[in-house]
Amino acid sequence: MHNIPRTTHSPCRLCRALEPSEEPAIENTILFQSKRFVVLPALGPLSLGHVHVVSREHFPNLGSMGPDAIAEYEQIAEHLRHRPLFSKGFVEAEHGATDEASKGGACVIHTHVHWIPGFHECYSEIIANCDNVAELSSLADLARIVGPYIFVRTLTDPIAVFDARGLPSQFLRGRLCACHDRDDRDWKQALRPDLVEATVSQWQGS
Repeated sequence: MHNIPRTTHSPCRLCRALEPSEEPAIENTILFQSKRFVVLPALGPLSLGHVHVVSREHFPNLGSMGPDAIAEYEQIAEHLRHRPLFSKGFVEAEHGATDEASKGGACVIHTHVHWIPGFHECYSEIIANCDNVAELSSLADLARIVGPYIFVRTLTDPIAVFDARGLPSQFLRGRLCACHDRDDRDWKQALRPDLVEATVSQWQGS
């Protein structure tokens, strides 16, 4: 494990998840790691293999971490694209919060990018009727965005980014559930520890 300084914000669930523990909860299992990021299984997963790429340090969003961190994130993304769980398609997306007043639909203000196997056919549903939707040529362009944003891409669709000001909590999850006519729109009410455990087992066995 890389040992680098990390600002701890005790109210932040993801900061607490990264604190050393002799008996870490299964959702805090580190599946993959780099200097600035770890991959953790998502609580309330929408599908087998749903994980988060989480910053070790407390930053509000990926764009705020700067170009070097974004380049490192892209190396992790390339690794994830070749994992068996993502081979048939996935959605990659982030609620890019800025602060408590501009959460952009995020539940936790700490860089965490969702990787969700399947759901790639919902790309158009996610960005439908959103404000200021634009295509980015590179994730590095996130560093120039001021204010909360959401970015989404799939293996075959470009990076789409749009204004997330005023969006409801769990906006992304709501769009994905609507696309599949599902009712588990609140991850806090659908923690699915069985899927979390299966994701860890699949990851460690592949």
